[in-house]
Amino acid sequence: AVLHAVWNNGLVVFGWRGRALDRRAVQSLASSLFVESYLLGETKQVTLMPPGRKTAVEVVAIEVPVQAANEAFLMRQWVPWRSLSPSIAWFARLARRADEAVQSGLIVPALIERDKRWFAEWQPMIDEVLAAELQSATQQMPEVVRSMMPEAAPWQITQAAMNAFTDDATRVRAVDTNLGDPAPRNRTASAVVTRRFLASLTMEDAEVHITEIAHRVALEELATKLTRWTQPLAGRSPLAALVPSIRVTPPTEVGVDETHPWYGMNPEDLPWLMELGLNPVTDPSLLIQATDIWDGRHADVLGVDVAQAHMALRLAARRITGIAPVIGTGFDYNKPGVSLVPPEHLVRALTIEAPRLEAAGVRVLLPAFWGKRATAKVRGVAKPVQTAITPAGLEVKNLVNIDWNLVLGDSKVDLATLAKLAAAKAPVVLHKGQWIAFDPEQVRRALLTLNKQVALAKDVSPIELMRLAASSELSLDTADESWINDLLNGLPDDKLEEIHEPPSFTGTLRPYQRRGLGWLAFLNRLGLGGCLADDMGLGKTAQLLALLAHERVANSSVGPTLVVCPLSVIRNWETESARFTPQLRVMTHHGGDRLHGEILSATIAKHDLVITTYALVGRDLDDLGRITWQRVVADEAQHVKNNHTAAARALRKFRAHHKIALTGTPVENRLSELWSVCDLVNPGLLGNATEFRESFAVPIERHKDADKTDELRNLVQPFLLRRSKADRALVPELPPKVEQVAWATLTREQATLYRTVVDDLLRQLDKTLDGMNRRGAILASITRLKQICNHPAHLLKDGSRLDGRSGKLARFDEILDDALEADESSIVFTQYREMGVLLARHIEERLDIHAPFLHGGVSKAGRDKMVDNFQAGIGGPVLIVSLKAGGSGLNLTEASQVIHYDRWWNPAVENQASDRAWRIGQTRTVMVHKLACQGTIEERIDKLIEGKRDLADRVVGDGEAWLTELSTSEIRDLIMLREVH
Repeated sequence: AVLHAVWNNGLVVFGWRGRALDRRAVQSLASSLFVESYLLGETKQVTLMPPGRKTAVEVVAIEVPVQAANEAFLMRQWVPWRSLSPSIAWFARLARRADEAVQSGLIVPALIERDKRWFAEWQPMIDEVLAAELQSATQQMPEVVRSMMPEAAPWQITQAAMNAFTDDATRVRAVDTNLGDPAPRNRTASAVVTRRFLASLTMEDAEVHITEIAHRVALEELATKLTRWTQPLAGRSPLAALVPSIRVTPPTEVGVDETHPWYGMNPEDLPWLMELGLNPVTDPSLLIQATDIWDGRHADVLGVDVAQAHMALRLAARRITGIAPVIGTGFDYNKPGVSLVPPEHLVRALTIEAPRLEAAGVRVLLPAFWGKRATAKVRGVAKPVQTAITPAGLEVKNLVNIDWNLVLGDSKVDLATLAKLAAAKAPVVLHKGQWIAFDPEQVRRALLTLNKQVALAKDVSPIELMRLAASSELSLDTADESWINDLLNGLPDDKLEEIHEPPSFTGTLRPYQRRGLGWLAFLNRLGLGGCLADDMGLGKTAQLLALLAHERVANSSVGPTLVVCPLSVIRNWETESARFTPQLRVMTHHGGDRLHGEILSATIAKHDLVITTYALVGRDLDDLGRITWQRVVADEAQHVKNNHTAAARALRKFRAHHKIALTGTPVENRLSELWSVCDLVNPGLLGNATEFRESFAVPIERHKDADKTDELRNLVQPFLLRRSKADRALVPELPPKVEQVAWATLTREQATLYRTVVDDLLRQLDKTLDGMNRRGAILASITRLKQICNHPAHLLKDGSRLDGRSGKLARFDEILDDALEADESSIVFTQYREMGVLLARHIEERLDIHAPFLHGGVSKAGRDKMVDNFQAGIGGPVLIVSLKAGGSGLNLTEASQVIHYDRWWNPAVENQASDRAWRIGQTRTVMVHKLACQGTIEERIDKLIEGKRDLADRVVGDGEAWLTELSTSEIRDLIMLREVH
């Protein structure tokens, strides 16, 4: 918004764009917009309240006479007044409505006294229709309009502006009009003032000049008589109880015989009929056409006599023509009934003028097809290519041939119809005897898209097929019930074909796992990758191993599969493959004595399954990258959610027929993680990172674009299989998981330390730190606050005593005591290695129980031993686990109590850790305790996370980094210590 308008018994305009514009800018804007610029007043300083301000400020303003404003608003209807400001647009709308009243003859003269002076004025006749419109305008009045007359009621300003615009519009038409002298020889005071009043109604000078006291008395009497005369007219217009209507009729619905001038002409070249009609306000269904009213019929049905009905038609025609010149130009004002609109003007009539009429209270009855515009779309029919041979003589399968066509609505468009669309004078075409409305711009874009697709190769890969299917500009059908159908339909879990595990698989898959095996086999057959995103504990490893066994039934010489996983998960793959697929030849590529070069290649060739870690694929890329793998599997694929890591870059370079990602959390925080996983297994499906961000991430995460969300879901659905343990139909025997926040209160020592850190951070932020310094200060302080909530010794690192100094540790003791009393084992998660050491020490000192601590510094052998002993029940009832080191890949079903001593502030990571215990094999209800200190940052973050679980709203990133983007006031609200009641 730039130029704003205020009412002060006339328009006053000023410039504002977050600040006041200078004198030159305001003068330039005003003189370029208002036609009679020579009438503009000088600039002056005024004090008023601009939009968005709570206090008045001084601005440069210019008085705009009503004559200049009215002429601009009426002559320059093409000006986008709303783009200047809502207040300018409000006055423009009022001026156009006043002009409609004048054109319809709905005006009355009035005598107005201002400051002991009398003025002749034309005013609109307020019937029910106009009264409702003025009430609506008053309700929509921008606040700035009143800022120079705050004492006036809004309706008074609306009425004053409406009267001023009406008076000016009438005088423009009445100039040089002689109203006549009612009593030329009469010299009485009443006759004199009447003559002067009539003259003032048509002169530029609206004041009725008087020189004698008798004239004043006579003017007062004349004003009273005028009021008595005009008062009964209010609400008594012939249109007051009637609603005018326009029925739009295509030329094909006109009865044409050999005598009609339209006979034999192309209907698309003929004008459209705009038929005038009336109906009672009380009965919209009772519509009487003007032709019947002029014949003297049905006037009584409308509740008026014939003369009133005829007058109503004339008034309606004038009003319609004033609002919609194209629609009303053809009316015969003596006997209005039908106006003809040529095809070339139909667009303006139906898209611009019809909505204006509706807004002004005129019913517009459009043909049914107009509201159902046919969508122009490029449609392709896809069918599989049976066999193709490359120049090298290799057989290529799974290509798709697409035959492209343009479709309008449900009909395929041939060349003749295309030519007709291109030559149409209006956005309607007569197609197979039916009128079809279309969007010319949409047809143009569709033609460009069609030409582009036809120019490209007709044979595409399945990945290219899915990208085409997801495009909003295209639609795809299938020629038969082939694999293409399954791919385009998204392969929902309940529609997947089950494949039974082969005899070589020593186990029994559950029904959902057999569907997962069928899905993996389907993608493998097409050479497409996928992400198996089942919840932790639903057997992703077993499904993948079943696939290896299944494909070797038909071909025993299938190449090796490489599994890349975190170090903590290697043991799981070794034990699971030995359990389910003992016939597979398995090797682990890990350790300082691992093989390299030709020896490694020769050894891998003798194995079916090779297991390695993310840490090694980047280092050993030269060795592992030279091998053509049957399949590359990224287990716990959230480890490659950052596509810039060495492991992610290396995995993209591996040559493999089939790539699979296994993860229970394909999206932890941001959609870029989904792109990274999908691009790893199906390169190009979602475009490059920049294209994905612009096309999906920003519209979905920032703007919550539902269409883009659907498009992305449709694009990835065939390649991402997600099942949840919350679906009890999948694993009915899986016990419940109960989650609760275990609240603790700070001790006096903790509270003192907490306030000290808060005060120090706020002092630093008041120094206007910015950039990395600000972020560093916030992160360091938040870490200290979390350490204080854990235990003062965690912050101080002084080796001091633990007992009796931390409210959270006391609450932890209560939970652990209850678990031990119930003879249940517990896993304790912490994100801090130092806190894990303190907890292990505290448990041993207090309970004389050794609690092993599994963290990143423990060797593979040590980790395996800890897990095996805990699962066997011989390693003690408590296992402390570093969240990062043990948050994935572990099977810890011996525990039924899960304690998160401190929170990672990321629901996905937290759930993944809890699911170490809540998975297949668990027989007891799993209790998850999330410790948090009341009144601290931990309480506020807990509430924030609970409200941010939906991806479109989520702002939570890894750890605490996202907090650095908060404002100082938000940081203060987040970290301030609150009193706990």
